[in-house]
Formats: sequence, structure tokens, C-alpha cells
Amino acid sequence: MGFETLVLTREESWAVITLNRPPANAINETLMRELNAALSGLERDDAVRSVILTGQGDRIFCAGADLGSAFAGEAVDAFIRFGNGVLRKIERFPKPVHPFRQTR
Repeated sequence: MGFETLVLTREESWAVITLNRPPANAINETLMRELNAALSGLERDDAVRSVILTGQGDRIFCAGADLGSAFAGEAVDAFIRFGNGVLRKIERFPKPVHPFRQTR
């Protein structure tokens, strides 16, 4: 499955999910839906034993919500509930999830 806002790669027994919305990797609905889908797929994949979560670029992992898109429209409550569910999925993921930020 291809993603618009994420890059998913696999290395040996781990997967790397890279948030790919430079320069700030800000969260919007598409990113959260794709992150949820990527995690669901990795959870079912017995070959993947851990996940690394990182962000594109060398300065910002994730700046938080994209206020211009995340909180636009009438479905703000639904977006917040869904986003919280995805973050809870990371917190309770059955495989280790490691945040990683490259440094120079």
C-alpha cells in the first residue's frame, strides 16, 4: 500500500515509519489515517518484531497538529477522538515502538 504522508520501509525484523510532511511533519487527517493503517498492517505481520517511528528532515520530528487542516470543518471532535485512538494504539502496540530522530 502506498502512502501520501508516510514512508514505510522494512529492515530485517523491524519496520521504519517516517512521517513525511516536511518541513514540520505536522499531523493532519491523512497522516493519522495512514499511520493507523500502517500500524494495523505491521501488527499483523509476524516478520516485524519492532517499529521505529521517525520524521523526515533533520530538525523536527513532528510539530503537532496542522492547525490549518486538522481543525477546519465541522468534524473537529471526530478528528480529535480518532487521533487520540491512533496515539493510544502506539502506546499499547504489542511490539516495541521506538521514536528516533537523526542528529548530525
